[in-house]
Amino acid sequence: MGRKSAGYILLVIGVLILLASLKQVQDTFHFTLPESFSTPVAIITGTIILMIGLALSGKDKSSPKKNAEVPIYQGNQIIGYRRH
Repeated sequence: MGRKSAGYILLVIGVLILLASLKQVQDTFHFTLPESFSTPVAIITGTIILMIGLALSGKDKSSPKKNAEVPIYQGNQIIGYRRH
């Protein structure tokens, strides 16, 4: 599993934890958080997992470099390269 995939999964888990900490969502789906996992703890945990997911799903290191060389054409011939 790649970093981006893991990041997206953590993003979803973080959002679900944050949603589960809302009283309206708990009332709608008729569930309560365990006593040891109170609302402030759920909010902090969800936020931390969400931030880790954002960091992992950020820019991929395998993307093209900004300083990649691109060819300079004159007709059909390449006459040189320049940095892009």
